[in-house]
Amino acid sequence: MSLEGESTRRRTYADFTARGPATLPHKFESDALVNHFSNKPLPEGACALIDLPGDVFLDTEDEVNVIAASVWVLCVKYDRIPAGDKPTNRENLRRVNAWTVNQIEKDVSQMVDEVLARTIPVDKDAKAKK
Repeated sequence: MSLEGESTRRRTYADFTARGPATLPHKFESDALVNHFSNKPLPEGACALIDLPGDVFLDTEDEVNVIAASVWVLCVKYDRIPAGDKPTNRENLRRVNAWTVNQIEKDVSQMVDEVLARTIPVDKDAKAKK
């Protein structure tokens, strides 16, 4: 038993269908995604990140939880694509992935720019003119 009173056994995909991220529960239809999350269960920290309110950011989170949470969210998004719209070959899958990564890059770039812009010293002359 762990300190929280839970078993220390490795969590399975079945555990996640019952105890996954509360704000993004999903039972995968794709056998490949079921197998992936059965073999590499989503860490508790990743579930916690997914369940955070959209306006909350924790700069102390482990990188592995951020990556795991991202993979979960993107796999759920992919799994929800209607069957007729899903890629049927590797090239189309690469296009979907490239588009997704491009959108993520734009979003992250904007967020990082907003955060880092606060680190630039304010020009006292420009501030005085306001």
